[in-house]
Amino acid sequence: MSSIQQNAAGIVLWSWDFGDSNTTNTVNPSHYYLNPGIYNASLIVTDSSSCSDTINHNITVDSLPNAQFSVSDICLGYSAPVSNLSNGTSGVINAWSWDFGDGSSSSLENPNHIYSNYGIYNISLSVGDDNGCSRDTTMEIVVYPNPIPEFTAPYLCLDDEVNFTDISTIIAPLGETLISWAWDFGNGSSSSDQNPSVLYDTSGSYMVSLTVLDLNGCVDSISNSVIVYDNPIADFEYSESAFNIVEFTDLTLAGSSAMWDASWSFGDNSSATGLTVQHEYNVAEYNSVSYFTICETVVDANLCADEFCRDIEIESYSLWIPNAFSPEGHGGGDETKFLPKGKSLYTYHIKVFDTWGNLIWESKAINPDDGSPLEYWDGRVNGIMMPQDVYVWEVEANYSPVLEWQGKEYNRGKIRKTGTVTLIK
Repeated sequence: MSSIQQNAAGIVLWSWDFGDSNTTNTVNPSHYYLNPGIYNASLIVTDSSSCSDTINHNITVDSLPNAQFSVSDICLGYSAPVSNLSNGTSGVINAWSWDFGDGSSSSLENPNHIYSNYGIYNISLSVGDDNGCSRDTTMEIVVYPNPIPEFTAPYLCLDDEVNFTDISTIIAPLGETLISWAWDFGNGSSSSDQNPSVLYDTSGSYMVSLTVLDLNGCVDSISNSVIVYDNPIADFEYSESAFNIVEFTDLTLAGSSAMWDASWSFGDNSSATGLTVQHEYNVAEYNSVSYFTICETVVDANLCADEFCRDIEIESYSLWIPNAFSPEGHGGGDETKFLPKGKSLYTYHIKVFDTWGNLIWESKAINPDDGSPLEYWDGRVNGIMMPQDVYVWEVEANYSPVLEWQGKEYNRGKIRKTGTVTLIK
């Protein structure tokens, strides 16, 4: 109740009755009514002569408007779902004042507001009616951050199964765990796996999209253009350039890239890299053909790969000198004669010497079909059997006019063109 101004000259007593059982003797009181209604307020004033007078007024106390609204938590980027539920009781609401807690406000009855940042905000609403009465209320709203979708793909090559990896993240502490993934690979196929695989059967550019959803119901998407490249087609040719040495030349047909690297597996636990390579095969057995599976793997600048394998045969370039024989042994096999074994010899000259350095046997004969030694020493000189002893041999041989036999390998890697043979009786 507003105070009533009175002429205070000579007045010594003020008796107020507010009509709600509350009184006071204050000259200019203030009074708050607890309930709406019409109250008969009276004032009795008394002067120093004990004379008094009374005045009465009806005071109308209007009900306050009911300030009320509903709101629910949202994801960033969406309009705050406020619903104004305010209503007037004694008057008609005709004013609304909103404060969204982020520096934004509105005087609309039912405004729309989109927060520019995630966080926790207090929304306040103050309403006023045509009686001049007002009331306010405040509610909290949580604006959740959206998940941040992201993915990687190591490489995309035609007819290769490509593994897409989800690396999406959330923003703590308001962000919640991701619960679903929706992939569109741009080729008519899709997946709900977190880390899916897809096989592209046509090269070209594809728009791949990923949509992720978290426990708060917040969702976001990302789209990236990916290129599926054609694979190279591996191929090679080879030629035997020298003694057990083979040269391999890459003949790969380019895919989407004109640049690639080649790695080789030679089938004998050895390897090399390069577009043109040489490899020397160690074929230990004389008079034999060895088969090897050669594989070339090419990887181009787009990391697309192909492999091509083929079998090749390598004829032995070798010369083996026996270290003992028994001319008088039984059976008549190779153990009864001193017969060097070899293949692909171009020239050949072997000599055998006795203890005193006398030449007692020699041969230059080789088989024109396969280059193998033809003649052997039977342990005799001029028809007479030599005594049991250790004899010295010496060999000069070539596999071609420029490719010389290097000699026999002994302990600790020593190679010599001389050696000994024991004649056993």
